[in-house]
Amino acid sequence: MIGRAIAAEVVKLMTVRATRWLLAGAMVLGLAIVLLVGIVTNKLGEDLDNEVVVALAPFSGLPGIPGIAVLASTVIGVLSVTTEYRYNTMRTTFLAVPNRWAAMTAKTAVVASVCALGFLLAEVLSIAVFAVVGGGGPSFDPFGEGAGTYVTLPIAAAFCAVLGIAVGAVLRNAAGAITLLLAYLFVVDNVITTVPQTREAGPYLPMSNLENFIGIRFGDFPWPGGVSFGYLVVVIGLLWLAAVTVVARRDA
Repeated sequence: MIGRAIAAEVVKLMTVRATRWLLAGAMVLGLAIVLLVGIVTNKLGEDLDNEVVVALAPFSGLPGIPGIAVLASTVIGVLSVTTEYRYNTMRTTFLAVPNRWAAMTAKTAVVASVCALGFLLAEVLSIAVFAVVGGGGPSFDPFGEGAGTYVTLPIAAAFCAVLGIAVGAVLRNAAGAITLLLAYLFVVDNVITTVPQTREAGPYLPMSNLENFIGIRFGDFPWPGGVSFGYLVVVIGLLWLAAVTVVARRDA
């Protein structure tokens, strides 16, 4: 049953134009940013002291590939669920796979895997583009300091896809779910970590731990990326379990 459900989810995900174009557009935008950074840093050339850090510039902060991966994966996760509710195909899904836990597990596995593989491919292409334009300088080493981001970013994209699925499954409304998630991830979290009275709560927030896990969290953090990975598994896992419990108990 799970095998057939996964095959069906692959077909659905690849035939929905919104998710297909969103993933492709995010990858193209990421490559464009990498190209721009490469051209600028190449022109600066000899004025740059730390070429290894510069070589990883497109992967070192949310304005680059990581931010695009977080944003696009979250939205794709939401749309993978809310689109089915919008067009009343979720009932057909549950008729084909009566076990709703199996159906949602298949959907989650497919969407998370596609997002992870998509941004892994984006990273490989980005490294090639950055090397071609000479953005990292003559000592460019794509596997130097900070290269761990190449591994953690696809995993983070999968986390965000699962989070999007969880929220989308509960709210059933794409606009509401996307607004809620993006407001929290990019506004509420930043406000809490910026205000002096609440700054100490930063390490316990999902976005802070996501940044720490990816390796783009600047400044001291009380624990390493591995602990943040465990934190994300627990928090996002519990949210997903709660969401699927709701889906299994209510009408499709």
